Amino acid sequence: MRKLLLVLSFLLAACDTTVSKKEMSSVDYGPAPTRWKEEIRGYLSIRLTDPKAAIVEYRTEPKQLFQRKTVARDQQYGWAVCVWVNDKNRQGAYDGFYPMSFVLREEKIVAVNGGPDDDSGPGCRFADFDAASALSETALNESPGGSISPFCEPATVTSTPHSSWR
Repeated sequence: MRKLLLVLSFLLAACDTTVSKKEMSSVDYGPAPTRWKEEIRGYLSIRLTDPKAAIVEYRTEPKQLFQRKTVARDQQYGWAVCVWVNDKNRQGAYDGFYPMSFVLREEKIVAVNGGPDDDSGPGCRFADFDAASALSETALNESPGGSISPFCEPATVTSTPHSSWR
């Protein structure tokens, strides 16, 4: 039993997600983006089923983000924005909100997690993790990958029910 506990504690120590101030200051984030909503809308406009009817909720202003390289993705840094999207499906009904995270540098999107182009399981899950890590103070906490609140809280109903909800 002690050996099992020792192995488990070693494995947990290897999963350390704490980001140090030194790591965060080791990259150039550039200036905060000013046209980030237009850039995100442009990205979504060629990927969503019905971009004009899609409901896009910007949950935050851009925040500095730094994430270490992992097995599932490369290192990401820049200005992160959490977005919840509700797109129509091919039958014309809304499918429900899902989170996406965008990382921008120099007014351009450099990384996206979640969304229509991200069919991989890890990428979809990293959208939640990115949202949780995007706040600089959160990224410096001992467990930055926990809850996505308050940065990217779950979507709230902002319109009347659609036929797909019945």
